[in-house]
Amino acid sequence: MRTLLSILAFAAVGLAAWQPSTAALAGLRPRYGGRSTVILADRPAKLDPALATTPGELTAARALHATLVEVAADGSLRPGLLARLPEATADGRSFALTVKPGMRFHNGAPITAHDVESTLLRLASMKTRSPHAWIARLIEGMDAWRAGHAPKAAGLEVRSDHELLVRLAAPFPD
Repeated sequence: MRTLLSILAFAAVGLAAWQPSTAALAGLRPRYGGRSTVILADRPAKLDPALATTPGELTAARALHATLVEVAADGSLRPGLLARLPEATADGRSFALTVKPGMRFHNGAPITAHDVESTLLRLASMKTRSPHAWIARLIEGMDAWRAGHAPKAAGLEVRSDHELLVRLAAPFPD
């Protein structure tokens, strides 16, 4: 279970390297708005987290995109856009992802379970050609969907505006 959550954290972290928040390090509340200057290891060619591969791209993508799961300063996982960490069903194959109510995109549109589903499909899509597609390929039916043999990935089930059930192709070991 912890290993799967670690993989989810990697995917959710916008496929970026972990970086603690300045608020956590300084003990200060964040100030919203304004400007932030970050020194990057290299000049990012892509800001899309599904395509980011270099340290600069991964850092920039993480700075620009919120994540489902975050890594705390002590190395533990905590919810990001999710209301709580996903828990495996008894068979180790299914996980309910619940999006925190009130989460919004930069344009004010609400973030829903449909958006999480779309993001996982885009990550796995042959059209996107993401080097991180392996994360979503663990989902039941994803390979059939990628090959055009199925209208959707069988392992993705949107249950409500806030809940997505993710079923894996095989149980995930702890």
